[in-house]
Amino acid sequence: MNAITKISSAAWHETPAVAAYLATVTVDDLALRRPLIVMGKDELIYTGDPVEKLHDMRREVVDALFGCTFREANASGRAHDYLDFDDENPTVDAVLSERFGDPRRFGNEHPDRATQMMRCEAQIKAAQARHGIGEAA
Repeated sequence: MNAITKISSAAWHETPAVAAYLATVTVDDLALRRPLIVMGKDELIYTGDPVEKLHDMRREVVDALFGCTFREANASGRAHDYLDFDDENPTVDAVLSERFGDPRRFGNEHPDRATQMMRCEAQIKAAQARHGIGEAA
């Protein structure tokens, strides 16, 4: 493995710029959708402008940490190293699931209803936190 692929142990979402942006994202900025697929996973996923921005930020940070883009790595015969490095970093969906909960918890709900449920759940948790309900003694 190339030494350049071991640049940083920090994940892309822990970089200062991305972490600062993530801190501004709330469930009100997100929605849930079910991708139209023929075969494969029929699961709810996060969508919205923050998701698109995070995908762009992830790609930029992974490219910077690796030292080049996938196209450049492919041209130099390091495509597998790049993909291995890319796989070491969590996906945008994984980061959002860690922060806001796995959207699959809403099962087969319609995406609009699941989005409402997600936002309501967040409001309840915020109210409980304000009133100290549910905290360990």
